[in-house]
Amino acid sequence: NLTIEVLTNDSKTSRLALRNDRKKSKGEQIEIPRPQNAWIIYRRDKYVTPEFEGIKPCIASKAIGERWKTESSEVVEYFVALSMLALENHHNKYGNYKYKPKSKASKKFKNRQRQQHKRNTSPETEETTLNQDLPQLVVNPPSSIKEYPTPVSSIQLSPVTDS
Repeated sequence: NLTIEVLTNDSKTSRLALRNDRKKSKGEQIEIPRPQNAWIIYRRDKYVTPEFEGIKPCIASKAIGERWKTESSEVVEYFVALSMLALENHHNKYGNYKYKPKSKASKKFKNRQRQQHKRNTSPETEETTLNQDLPQLVVNPPSSIKEYPTPVSSIQLSPVTDS
């Protein structure tokens, strides 16, 4: 299906590869992909067959996973050997790479920062900054003496001040 060279090198179409392409164009530091293991290489090889064309990746992965479990030892050994080649290519390309998993807390913090950034740069924020200069309706709270709401005559139309 795919050549050994393609299988043992990094994917060009994964989300990480596409993200790294954008980072390269901006001059930012890329994230090093993890080396591929035998299963990942097997999955890449089988997923490109016409049999899985148009099928969702999650469904294809399940079907390919079932096949992986029933493959002969020769096929498994072949893909293990390919994973060793992939590891060697990875080492040549990235040097002394060491996997450093991120803690759950740091992921939550990063996601929170990303969400806050999205809120700060959303179109809604731009609209509220444009509307700040317009006069807004200010209603005084009802008086403690009366049970009725504030009369309409006491409603003032004035700009909101930051206080």
